[in-house]
Amino acid sequence: MMTNIPELKLGLVSVSRDCFPMALSVGRRDALAAAYAKYGTLHNCPVCIESETDVAPALADLKAAGVNALACCISLII
Repeated sequence: MMTNIPELKLGLVSVSRDCFPMALSVGRRDALAAAYAKYGTLHNCPVCIESETDVAPALADLKAAGVNALACCISLII
């Protein structure tokens, strides 16, 4: 019998704008990845996107890891 369910390879990337400390965004991303570990595996992208120039390296890392689903950890100060 054929199954039509894709195999997900989840990736997690953090996004931090100039007004938010990058170290805090990375810490939150790592905490989220650790909490998700009990449900399955994901690729924790080491690149934190702070500006447009960070997008290409993050995408290259995610593509190299074979990621086909993405979650973004966006840190905001409210």
